[in-house]
Amino acid sequence: MSSLLCRCWVAACSVFVISSSVQVGALHLDGDTIWVVPPELAVPSECMSDYINDTAQALAYRDVELDWYKVLGYRALIYTNTSWANPREDSNQRRQQQQLPASIINSSAPIVFFGDANRHPYLESTFNLSTRGCGLEKGDETHCILLITDGFMWEGIFFNNPALVVVGNGTRGSVYAAYSFSEHVLGVAPFHLFTFDQPSFKGVTSMDLEQQFKTPLTFGPPTFTHRAIFLNDEELLGFFRRDPLGEQVFDMVTVDAILQTLLRSKGNTIIMGTTPYPDEKSLALAARRGVILTASHFEILGFNAFAWSRAFGSQSTKLWDWTTHPDVMGKVFEAAIQSQKNYDMIWSIGLRGLNDYAYPNCLPDDAGPMGCGTIISQAVANQTALLVNITGVPIEKLSFKFNLWSEALAMYQKGLLKLPPQTKLIVSDSGAGFIRGDDETFAHADGVYYHVQMLDGHGGQITEFVPPSRIFEQLSFFKRMARSTGIFVLNLSDLKPALLTAAAALSFVWDASSYEVNSSSPSVPNRTAAQAQYLFLTDWATQNFNGANSSVVAQIALCWQAYFSLPWIGNGGSDEFLAGTVGNLAEGLAADVNNISAKTVTAAKQAIQNIVLPGLANATKVHEQAMDLVNSIPSNRLQFYKSHLLVQSAMQRYFVEAISHLSNATLLLANNTASPAAQHAAMQETQGALNAFESMMAAQRMAEGTGEWRGMYWGDRHRFTNVQARRRQILRVQAALSEVNYAPNPMIDCCQMEYAYQWSPQHLASYPLLHDDPVYRCRDFVLVSCANATTDGGRCQNAINSGLFSGPSAEVELSLIQVAGDMEETASIKYTTDGSDPSTSSSAQTYSDKLIIKVSTTLRAVKISQNGSPAQQQRLVTFTKSDA
Repeated sequence: MSSLLCRCWVAACSVFVISSSVQVGALHLDGDTIWVVPPELAVPSECMSDYINDTAQALAYRDVELDWYKVLGYRALIYTNTSWANPREDSNQRRQQQQLPASIINSSAPIVFFGDANRHPYLESTFNLSTRGCGLEKGDETHCILLITDGFMWEGIFFNNPALVVVGNGTRGSVYAAYSFSEHVLGVAPFHLFTFDQPSFKGVTSMDLEQQFKTPLTFGPPTFTHRAIFLNDEELLGFFRRDPLGEQVFDMVTVDAILQTLLRSKGNTIIMGTTPYPDEKSLALAARRGVILTASHFEILGFNAFAWSRAFGSQSTKLWDWTTHPDVMGKVFEAAIQSQKNYDMIWSIGLRGLNDYAYPNCLPDDAGPMGCGTIISQAVANQTALLVNITGVPIEKLSFKFNLWSEALAMYQKGLLKLPPQTKLIVSDSGAGFIRGDDETFAHADGVYYHVQMLDGHGGQITEFVPPSRIFEQLSFFKRMARSTGIFVLNLSDLKPALLTAAAALSFVWDASSYEVNSSSPSVPNRTAAQAQYLFLTDWATQNFNGANSSVVAQIALCWQAYFSLPWIGNGGSDEFLAGTVGNLAEGLAADVNNISAKTVTAAKQAIQNIVLPGLANATKVHEQAMDLVNSIPSNRLQFYKSHLLVQSAMQRYFVEAISHLSNATLLLANNTASPAAQHAAMQETQGALNAFESMMAAQRMAEGTGEWRGMYWGDRHRFTNVQARRRQILRVQAALSEVNYAPNPMIDCCQMEYAYQWSPQHLASYPLLHDDPVYRCRDFVLVSCANATTDGGRCQNAINSGLFSGPSAEVELSLIQVAGDMEETASIKYTTDGSDPSTSSSAQTYSDKLIIKVSTTLRAVKISQNGSPAQQQRLVTFTKSDA
């Protein structure tokens, strides 16, 4: 069953109450209904304590207890039973037995039981879960909600009370079970923290749900084993919810809300931002929540690639070279592993350019020593060796993923890459939801990297732009053709603008049967992509507009369907494409209104032909239909409606209106630049473009509401959309038409990135970690490099903490890395070649020039600061003469 929408439960599981209670069949759940939980989770004051072994469960129960309070008005009454304790656990972890009140025994008062069937086997023996059809034996993360009406034995006493058993397989299974209880019994939607949908205190009517619980509510096993979200290019939310301490992209309340939403929607893995440091607290919180951590396709092993460029400045490209400087690259990888070794990790391995481009220092089609396949394979071998050495885990028990980006895919197909056999191979989409590759590619693939938001100048960052039909069609095909469905990574940028498509993707990867397309399975309806999309949109509208009648739900679904049919969205474009078109036209006009360039004229004609004519009328119609529905939306869901469908349809409409006006102004001026009438008409057209932007920004302010999301669009500083900057570009055109100098730079607030906080001198001086650690800081790292050749014909090859040379001799050079933020102007290097400690040995020498070595040599080196104190890290490098 789909965790996100649960089609068959959305309408039936609406929760109604009598006297502050929730009715579930014969059950009367009110704020004083008793919970029974595992002993290690029973004391609320300890739920946030490090004393708790299973913090993921504790935090989930805390969330559900808060939901319970919001819906029912009282804190939960929590009891425990020591017999539930796992006998393998230390006895001092157990809580004192809490006897249930005698007054409830054999009464009609229900009891709600929570737990993990694996960790608490007493659940099985008490409630016979397997024979009652809970389905927990199907695998990890499965969970169920079971209604017991025929009594049970507990601590030697027979209870005739009705009970709800909320149970999962494993830690995450029990977490999912708790959140499913919150969704299906309390009526709390998985995305409610981002949809203006805080749980409401319930009212006065009731509904009998006994029929719905005659068989257990079962969930799982999942279609994709790992279901990840990637918070990538997260400027909008990153600026609006910025961490005031500057330690991660978002403040920790927002981080926790994202993690909670991920778990409520049955995701289990996260990439915590575009370029996080491996020791950020946000990663620690994710691990505490029970979420698996991984890194993007270019942040190998979770190191901060973007900060590398800032920290090392002009040296960055030179140092990012596995052939010449594997030592400093290895040091950074080591720091990343050390920081994350105690987390549940899927390690991202490989080698790519620093800013998400192909690794530059190799020959793509060469199988020789400088071939990309050879060098990447060597880097991967060293990465896995570091992992085994630092974590102490055998390589066969580690989890790896390798992204088959465009150039890596070709190398893999040619057999040029050597990877650990258990490595999960990930294919990617185009950035707009079209998965790249053919049948042969998919036959080797174990996962997919997929976008519902994309920062590329064409896609969407503040609007939905990947039709659910495309999501379901593409993922259905991948599911049928792939070697395995091991990993799904969803790039959703700031999450909030892409709630609908994020829900569609996460729903599918948990349970594909709900929306699978062209399935050959007899248990799955044979539906088209269009049918799956409409089904999903109806489910989405039903869940998110609870209380709306079926006619309104259908109209919302049809409105979204029309939205996703807009021609530029069909071609993978949205706000970035439209805003970029506005910017290009405005810049062309402002450059010289008296001499419009042929390039600008061509751009205007193309915009009319490709955007305005096929799309303006439809975009206007979609927005007008959305406006017509406003009065039919339930009052408690109106703000979400304004923040999602209404504002996003407004942006599509008004962007295209502005494009139409600017294109018209361009052609007017191009045809008769000197005519005062043409100048006047062009000014009117630019005013029309400006009016469109004012209407768009008014819709954005209305979308923000007056509460916690007020001001969100202030954070729209995307380099490609940036509504504020585009408006100022239009003002610049008007100034040019009026022959007035427009002084402000229209793009003055453009292109700031959310990760700028990591580029402060303080943070860069600590690189590769956010929090300074003298054992790993690169500013104290001594580079030890051998030259490829000497005058006598010697050759030398660098490796991590070693080197191999042949011929009579090799030259070895020592140097320090200049790191941004390091204020120390003068420092020196001391070294020894006899194995002694250079910081204390009388044989240590101060480095001044290249060293010539003729025999196998072990070199030790240390940085000496300007006050004479040695750094806490030393280099120990052994150069071996191969022909000695």
